[in-house]
Amino acid sequence: MNPKSLVNAPRSIKHHLKSLSAEKGLNDFITSLKNIEKFAKRFYFDELKRAEYYLFPIITTFKNLTSLRLDCCTVPLIEFYKVGESLSNLKSIELVLVTFIKLTSDDMKLDDIKFPRNLNCLDIYHCSVSNKKSALDPIKFLLSEKSRVATNNYTLPNVQVLSLKKLSFFGNDAKNAGIKSFLDSNPNLDYLKIENFSLSIIKKLNSLCSLEFDIMRPFDTEFQITILENIKRLKINTVCFDYYENIKKLCSLCLNLQELHFVVTYNKRVQPSIDNFLVPVISKLNHLKKLELLLTTDENEKLDIKKFSNIESLIIETESSTIFNLNFYKCKYLKKVEFTSYTLDVNTQDFKDRFKSYKNWAFKFSENTIKGYKL
Repeated sequence: MNPKSLVNAPRSIKHHLKSLSAEKGLNDFITSLKNIEKFAKRFYFDELKRAEYYLFPIITTFKNLTSLRLDCCTVPLIEFYKVGESLSNLKSIELVLVTFIKLTSDDMKLDDIKFPRNLNCLDIYHCSVSNKKSALDPIKFLLSEKSRVATNNYTLPNVQVLSLKKLSFFGNDAKNAGIKSFLDSNPNLDYLKIENFSLSIIKKLNSLCSLEFDIMRPFDTEFQITILENIKRLKINTVCFDYYENIKKLCSLCLNLQELHFVVTYNKRVQPSIDNFLVPVISKLNHLKKLELLLTTDENEKLDIKKFSNIESLIIETESSTIFNLNFYKCKYLKKVEFTSYTLDVNTQDFKDRFKSYKNWAFKFSENTIKGYKL
């Protein structure tokens, strides 16, 4: 039944629906959870046809929760910002495609926003805020057939979360609204994953060890270089020709980098990117031990990686025939490899025979992956 059909519904049905109380139903549900609430450590809330908007307060009854995930949910914003008052043990929050409802009557100040005092990890992916002038009518809200509502991008509040160490934030706004102010207020972060990156937004993150992003903005030379020297792990999910020079500059400033992850977008030939971009980058990173690459290659392209000479651990995801033709024998410091095919099976006799040619190496084969260890 939808709201329009209520007009023609029998009087008894109309009376019954109007007599229903979301609050009473919620209290009954909370009562039924009394015997298990203290045992729950993780809570995963998935899309429930908007019913999660009224069910959200039950989360606060699970006092021992350490992990909370909301996926494709509609949630009252004011209630979410009060979670920290009840769930002091919560260490991890993940929000995926969450729509927060903010009523005009919700008078929220920054001092009213209470993140859990033990929160260590906060992951936010493409969340939004829908502003409403008045309280929602439960019947119309739950039975409405409209799947889309007017929303604004969710903006991180400018509050300090003293315990926070890891932040992932992907918004619907290319400008990353609010992210810089939040980062400036939380300089103790050691892990940051973000969609659009510029050097200026991390200028106060003195403890940053791990950095991951999709797109890099033009390189800003007016920057406190010493912060980059703390970074041990760097992952860039869009490595294309247009970004090569900026990425080279960034890597050259990460003097103590130990792990490097690149997702290299499609080129007609990958080998020139290896010779003219990858090799010059890694040859200047004296502490680099692990290199992970996702390469989009043409079928049967043969890659020469012998100049990856200082790498100890090499992980490559690419086309199966490219894996078959790889030759890493001259990588003298290499101790561990992992090759994953995104096309055909590699657990075949041809692949096993091919990798037998590597002396003093042991390999394990699964459907799409080959793992090797130097003996």
